[in-house]
Amino acid sequence: MIELSKQVGDLSKLVMSYEGYYPKDRGKQDKQYLATKGKIADELADLLFMIIRIADYYDIDLEKAHVGARKGENKYLKSYGV
Repeated sequence: MIELSKQVGDLSKLVMSYEGYYPKDRGKQDKQYLATKGKIADELADLLFMIIRIADYYDIDLEKAHVGARKGENKYLKSYGV
């Protein structure tokens, strides 16, 4: 969980930098803020790997969990007429 949290933070920093939430020259001053789609893709891949590892550790079928969660969302949205 600690590594997952770290990866989320890394992704957040890159997305915020990429979207211009930091001063434009910050990436020139500090390379960790230099964001590209490639770096964002790497962080997303790291997060996916961490999630898969956690699911594996707890013997969770991610596909089944994903389908169940989407069905729950659909019921909720339908209850509000969406």
